[in-house]
Amino acid sequence: MTASAAEAGQTEIGRAAPRKTLAIACGALAREMVALSRGPLGGFDVTCLPAELHNRPERIPEAIRSKIHENRARYDEILVVYGDCGTGGALDIVLAEEGVTRVAGPHCYAFYAGEDAIAAMMAEEPGSFFVTDFLARHFDRLVVRGLGLDRFPELRNEYFRRYKRLVYLAQSEDPDLTARAEAAAARLGLAFERRYTGLGVAAESVATARRTDRPDKTRYRQSPCCNGGAAPRRRARRRNEGARQRQIAPRRGGCRFEVGKSMLSKLIAAGRPLLADGATGTNLIAAGLASGDCAELWNETHPERIRALHQSFIDAGADIILSNSFGANRRRLGPRGLGARAKELSRLAAQNARAVADRAGRPIVVAGSVGPTGEMLAPLGSLTEDEATEIFAEQIEGLREGGADVVWIETMSALEEARAAARAAIAVGAPYTATASFDTAGRTMMGLAPADFARAFDDLAPPPLAVGANCGVGAADLVVSVLAMTEANPEAIVIAKANAGLPQWHEGHIHYSGSPELMERYVALAIDAGARIVGGCCGNTPAHVAAMRRALDRCQRGPRPDLAAIEAALGKLVAPAAAKGAGRRRRSREGA
Repeated sequence: MTASAAEAGQTEIGRAAPRKTLAIACGALAREMVALSRGPLGGFDVTCLPAELHNRPERIPEAIRSKIHENRARYDEILVVYGDCGTGGALDIVLAEEGVTRVAGPHCYAFYAGEDAIAAMMAEEPGSFFVTDFLARHFDRLVVRGLGLDRFPELRNEYFRRYKRLVYLAQSEDPDLTARAEAAAARLGLAFERRYTGLGVAAESVATARRTDRPDKTRYRQSPCCNGGAAPRRRARRRNEGARQRQIAPRRGGCRFEVGKSMLSKLIAAGRPLLADGATGTNLIAAGLASGDCAELWNETHPERIRALHQSFIDAGADIILSNSFGANRRRLGPRGLGARAKELSRLAAQNARAVADRAGRPIVVAGSVGPTGEMLAPLGSLTEDEATEIFAEQIEGLREGGADVVWIETMSALEEARAAARAAIAVGAPYTATASFDTAGRTMMGLAPADFARAFDDLAPPPLAVGANCGVGAADLVVSVLAMTEANPEAIVIAKANAGLPQWHEGHIHYSGSPELMERYVALAIDAGARIVGGCCGNTPAHVAAMRRALDRCQRGPRPDLAAIEAALGKLVAPAAAKGAGRRRRSREGA
């Protein structure tokens, strides 16, 4: 093929070659973009950046530039589905330098409602704060916690004093999302309006962006350091194939891990229900961890406070304590300049827990906490499963060196990421458990159902010592998740580690609605539902753990509870599963 033919996208016989198109989108648009890519438009791939970047708009332009460079050799055309998003024009400067087209619009909301409609609403009320399905679904995580309003509620007026109303641009007819959006408006003290947009304008916007280029040009200009044509694409394919074939060799050395002989497996074999500890993050905040501080760095700077928290849980009766290493992976620590210290901080976290456990006078399991990377895995993000496995393996190595008994994979949302962490534990030679957070209509944020998670590791060798649910939106919802898991996999050892209700503000401080007495009732129901390991997540103090210990000591398993019994004891479900037949897809990769 001649160079001119290659540039024109033609085969040697003059027929137009299929063009590979990539859409780089904001994570807030992930579900809708995947749906569009599989609809009549079709014919393009989607990769997304984390929606949390909206809170750090200065990072968006270079993050998108990196995505362009990463994918340029593999695609014939690239378009960016982003608004300016607070970058002050910097994003358009980057796209001009890279020669990439952006879907028109000042911000992502125009993607759904259209520029004219957004302009009309802004003219009608300049103080309009727009919320989409995604933001309604994740308002607490992205707005309340993302902006620090949970810790400093007085900032609400600082951030939102210029807004008068919240306009919910609904892409779906979902009463639950409408209720969430209305609650968000009330939380911000704004008037509420709902306007249905669907995906029609979004589809037109993508189609228009794909038509704007001339047919004899690619969607971007090749930079001097990036050669076009088939050769780079072949090299890219070889790199990808090599990544798929790489496997992490089992580690050697003075490892405490012994699969099948771990402290946790021995305690499980004894037959009695086990009690795990309570919250790490919310208790460290109470101990002085400030907004923006790195909790994992406290393993080095304030080890006495970390050890005091572990000791308080042991004194309350916990059999299992989790190390302060939830976010101690290279990707989460990277933005803080601590990425290279992931293994070291994980080791220190395990050492702090080990030191306290060893002087307890009774068997205490040190569980090495491993949370998500904070990034979306391919195809919604750039992180591959192999890369995620390597990141988790580095963290687990540190936990191993620090003396952890078991790897405690927790708060997972995407099945691919949970399995990557499990494969890393297997590669290091570590026994492991795995729990997910079912916080979105009975599923994880990425659409994974409890019943599916219960059997998600059956093909791995060895399988996890236990699976289960943690965090979520409260005790009642979590017990329902446990029921689904034990029904799907009756032989599984199931973990239940619920939040102490929901976060609320009381006299300027965060307060979880679930009392120790509520968590005491929750333990009995979780055991009746089939859980073998119970404990608490966010909001659970040593007092909550002590209450759970009392319940566990007198508990004898009864009949499986039904929804009425659960709600009578623990309150109404906060995020119940959608009714059957509602048409929700089960593919986890479509969630956002």
